[in-house]
Amino acid sequence: MGKTIGAASTDYLVDLAATLPVVISDTDAVYLYGLDILAEQLAGADRYYYVHDGLGSVRQLFDSTGQIA
Repeated sequence: MGKTIGAASTDYLVDLAATLPVVISDTDAVYLYGLDILAEQLAGADRYYYVHDGLGSVRQLFDSTGQIA
């Protein structure tokens, strides 16, 4: 799921088993939430994806290329 405005394209990750995700925006970063934080994009920087364990703790952080950040 995503949207394109002009040349800018935004992709969203939707977890159908969770409640509806919420995109929260501020001046420095954009955060994507489902049951927990899923992704973070800093202004003018890369997007980072959070990986949680079974307890909900953040275990790893990946960049948009799939490399551990």
